[in-house]
Amino acid sequence: MNKKLIFILQITLCILLSSAFAITSVFPTYAEKTEESTTKLTISSAEEFLAFSANCRLDSYSRNLEVSLETDLDLVETDFSGIPIFCGTFLGNDHVISGLNLNQDGSYQGLFRYLTSSAQVKDLTVRGRVFAQGSRAFIGGIAGSNAGLIENCKFSGLISGGEKIGGLVGINTLSGMIEDCQMEGTITGDHFVGGFAGENSGVIRNCTNSSNINTTTEQNIIELSDITMDTLTNSESTNTVTDIGGIAGRNTGVIRNCENLGQIGYQQIGYNIGGIAGNHSGYILDCSNHGPVFGRKEVGGIAGQMEPVTNVIFQTDTLQILSEQLNSLSVLTDKASAGAENYSSVLKGQVAALRDQAASASAATEQMLAEIEHVGTQLWELNTPNEDTQTPQIPNLDTFLPNSNKDLPDLDSLYAAQNSLSSELGNMSETMNAITSTAENASTSLSKDMNALTKQIHAMEHTLNNADENLGGTVSDISDADTDADVTGKIRGCTNCAPILADINVGGITGAISFENDLDPEEDLSFQGELSLNTNSQLRAVITDCENQAPVTAKKHNVGD
Repeated sequence: MNKKLIFILQITLCILLSSAFAITSVFPTYAEKTEESTTKLTISSAEEFLAFSANCRLDSYSRNLEVSLETDLDLVETDFSGIPIFCGTFLGNDHVISGLNLNQDGSYQGLFRYLTSSAQVKDLTVRGRVFAQGSRAFIGGIAGSNAGLIENCKFSGLISGGEKIGGLVGINTLSGMIEDCQMEGTITGDHFVGGFAGENSGVIRNCTNSSNINTTTEQNIIELSDITMDTLTNSESTNTVTDIGGIAGRNTGVIRNCENLGQIGYQQIGYNIGGIAGNHSGYILDCSNHGPVFGRKEVGGIAGQMEPVTNVIFQTDTLQILSEQLNSLSVLTDKASAGAENYSSVLKGQVAALRDQAASASAATEQMLAEIEHVGTQLWELNTPNEDTQTPQIPNLDTFLPNSNKDLPDLDSLYAAQNSLSSELGNMSETMNAITSTAENASTSLSKDMNALTKQIHAMEHTLNNADENLGGTVSDISDADTDADVTGKIRGCTNCAPILADINVGGITGAISFENDLDPEEDLSFQGELSLNTNSQLRAVITDCENQAPVTAKKHNVGD
């Protein structure tokens, strides 16, 4: 093992130990990426823009493509229906695309339908309306789904849809980054609705929302046709709006240094309504809310409902085992999905949901390994005066704490991957309980498939929690032991400056700290330890260094500053 590899391993150990990780096995071999040639394209008219959009039907067209917008564009009299997929760099050069009018059926709607992990959209203003029909899911002004970078962009206008509706993106995935952006106008939706993202698993930072979200009675009406399997399994109630936030409807990633100025919600309607996030289990820090927040239950100035998360110490060998187990789980879910074809649509939907959650957990694992390698390599380059003759001095662990004045690599994407993995494992456990209940009357063959899935998830939880050394299935609350290095299940340094009004569970910072309920919207269910597959787990939910400066009113009960 060369000096560079040893240093990467040692320095990464220092950083990740300060963030509740422990990496003990050999660090992956670093492979330098070879730069590919970049193709440049300039756009100076609406006709050229439409031609560019048509060419993006295949992702191969925009790979290594740099697009430069040279003028403002007006799409009013065009048949533009969204750029299907984009993998390159789009430079707006501070120009404006106006007249956007997307009202077709389907999901994943926006100026771009999909932005891949290599995509970058910079310095662009978009004006118009995205009013989705049909399935109405994953709707945003800039993109339906973002896995890349959106920087210094602004959307102004109307966004309306069903689930996962955001001013900029419907969903900001694990690798997605939204930075230095603005949103103004009106946003309406049913479930998971936010000023920038309906759902955020990545990073949103330095952004300001001025739009109003679900502020009239009409915007809070749910039709029976809007009820889907996702709303049945992921929200408190299917007959009211849920998970509405000034920045993100649901956050399992990182929201840093963001501000909400718009009104959120309508009086006596909706659950999990927050000035920054409606439902939160990730990391929110240094954010502020200046817009009034209304709802019925679980309503807060920063977060409506804050879900405790499990703090898991990962080791490299554990991640490798987990990766293999996730592959096995994918095979088992495919088998169960095939066997479920003869049963009810509810069971099939639950199995499909479990397969998607397993895929998300696998992606989070790979993202963590990639970010660990990237961080270590950065620090090698920063601390090695002469690679051939000198091994740099490994700094003290305290040097890499988040509040240090030292130059640090960007760890937000690593934090987001950690939070997403923890969240998806919890979701898999809940989904498996629902599947087991539904499959009680199924055939013997399907029951065996369900039992195999249950055993596999038990094995994964056993791996993560070192159950062979800590038997008994205990659950402990470690919130009081919080340190600056802990970055999950946390709200830090946030301020609410606007009035909060709701009926039940109302707070200046968060409305409730609890696990998500089932379909009963009015009664919180107590946590059942025997139903949890996460044995010997440590639960965290921390609010620190926060301040409420405005009145908080509850018409019924459970109110706090």
